[in-house]
Amino acid sequence: MRRVATIERIGSSTRLEGSKLSDQDVEKMLSNVEIRSFETRDEQEVAGYARVMETIFASWSVLPLTENHVRQLHRDLLRYSTKDERHGGEYKKVDNDVEAFDANGKSAGVVFQTASPFDTPRLTKVEREKKILGQLPELSLRIYELSKERGQVKVEDIIRATGAARGTVKDHLNHLIRDGYLVQHGKGKGTWYSLP
Repeated sequence: MRRVATIERIGSSTRLEGSKLSDQDVEKMLSNVEIRSFETRDEQEVAGYARVMETIFASWSVLPLTENHVRQLHRDLLRYSTKDERHGGEYKKVDNDVEAFDANGKSAGVVFQTASPFDTPRLTKVEREKKILGQLPELSLRIYELSKERGQVKVEDIIRATGAARGTVKDHLNHLIRDGYLVQHGKGKGTWYSLP
């Protein structure tokens, strides 16, 4: 089942990038994936994709979703691609929209526009932040957002803005500090909190 899913994912994803290999071609090629030299760019992409899929299947439970790990997976994805070796593991430097082509190789138009090279690093960080913050309880998220908007907050500011009880606010602050979302400054009445 996992092998079939891998073949279908690799086939679909690389076809989205313009590969002409069928799922059967992908399966045949993966049976000989130890080959280190590939004749076509399609084969190079499939080999890189297979390598990354194996890494993810083998390590998903211990592989943290960090920018460095994503960039390393991108580097591994392009490992066999001679055309792309210059930017493996790096953010893109030129625009690259995904385009559809007809049977004659003529462009049928842009399927979707990707982020510009200028926006890619920023949007990558924003999406990651959204994913991580989406896992926080509602009050913790509101406290985090207040800290981000104001630069620093005190317990009283949070109580006024949220209407939550002092003890509840302090519990959420302790979790946010423990998990690295906020930093505590000072002790006692003058204590304030900010993003790290």
